[in-house]
Amino acid sequence: MRPSNVLRVGDWYHLRIQIAGKRITESLDTQSLPEAKRRARARVEELLAAERAGRLGELRAAERAEGPVAGLAEVVARYSRAVVLPVGDRARRDNPVALRRVLRVATGNEEIELEQCSCAVLSGELAREFQRRWLERVRGLGPAPENSARVSANSILTQARSLFSKRAMKAGVYEGLNLGPGLAGFLGVERLAVARVANYQPPAPEQVEALRAEAAKLQSGDVALWLVMMIGLHAGLRRGELVALRWGWVQGDSIVVPATDGAFQAKSKVGRAVPLRPGLLAEVRAVCAAAGQQVGLEDYVLPGGSVGARLEHFRLLGRWMRGLGWKRRQTSHELRKLAASAFAAANNVFAAQAVMGHADLETTRRYVAVGEIKPI
Repeated sequence: MRPSNVLRVGDWYHLRIQIAGKRITESLDTQSLPEAKRRARARVEELLAAERAGRLGELRAAERAEGPVAGLAEVVARYSRAVVLPVGDRARRDNPVALRRVLRVATGNEEIELEQCSCAVLSGELAREFQRRWLERVRGLGPAPENSARVSANSILTQARSLFSKRAMKAGVYEGLNLGPGLAGFLGVERLAVARVANYQPPAPEQVEALRAEAAKLQSGDVALWLVMMIGLHAGLRRGELVALRWGWVQGDSIVVPATDGAFQAKSKVGRAVPLRPGLLAEVRAVCAAAGQQVGLEDYVLPGGSVGARLEHFRLLGRWMRGLGWKRRQTSHELRKLAASAFAAANNVFAAQAVMGHADLETTRRYVAVGEIKPI
C-alpha cells in the first residue's frame, strides 16, 4: 500500500487505486489516518480477490446502479426465477437459507429475516464477522471440532455467495438493481484455511469384505439399498449423481455422467465415463426389472417418485452400515473413496482422477489408498 493510495478529501480519507485497468476512488468513511490505512488495505485485498474471480466489472456496474439499494428479498426472488443458472431446485432453496444463516450469526440476531434487510448489509466485514463468530462456538474444543467448523463456515459462506454467481451477473439477472457498495468485499473474503488429511486411511480389508458380502444379500431383500451399495461401491458416483442417474446414462458397461441433464449439473461442469466390470449393469437392470421398476431411458435407476424419496435411500444406507458395526462418520461417500482406491489399484491415480471427475489431482490423492484395496 503506497501513501498515494490514501488521500484526504476535505475531512475524510479516500482510497484511490487502479485495478485491471479500472481507476477506483471511494470513501473510507473515516477521519483517522491509521484507520484509513487499515481499511484501505482490507478493501484492496477484497477488490483484488474479486478481480481474480473475474467479477470486478460486473460488481462495479452493480455498485454504481442508480436508485436505492435493493432488498435481499428481491435478489432472492430474481435468483429463484432465473433460467440461466445451472443449479437445481435444492440449490435455489439452500443458498438463500445459507445467506440468512450468515446474517443471523454475524449480527447475533436469530430472528432476522432476509425481507428485513437490503444488500447494504453485505460487506467484507459481515463475512469476516460470520467466520469469527462461527469459530468462536468451538473455540477450545480441540483441533478436530475447530477444523470441522472451518469446513462448515466455508461451505455456508460459499452457498450464500452463490446468489451472486459470475454467470448470473453476466447474464443480467440483477440488471438495474443497486446491490450496494460492499458486495465486492462480501464476495472477496478469503476462505478459512482447513487442515486436510494427506492420505486416505481405508477401513480394514476384512471390514470391506464383510461389507461386500452383506451387500450381496440385499438383492433379495431391499433392492433400493442394494442399488445404492452396488453402484456406489463399483462406480464411486457422488450422491447427487446417483440421485439423478437415469438408464439413459448407461451405455454398455459404462455409466456416462453428462455435464447437464435437466436440473442436474456435474460438479466438475464436464461429463465423464465411468467403466464398470462387464455384466454388472446388465445384472442391475435385470434386478430392477424383476422388482417391477421401469427401466426406460428416461427412468431413474433408484426407485422413488421424487428427489426426496431417492435421497431417503442414503439415510437408510447409513443406518444399515452402522448396524453392521460401521464406525466411520461417512457412509455413501466412503463408498466413493473405496471405488477410487480400487480404480487406482487396478490402473493408476490418473485413471482414478478421470473416473472420479476430480479437477485437481491432489483431491484424488487424498481419496486413494493404492495397494490396500483390491480391484473390484
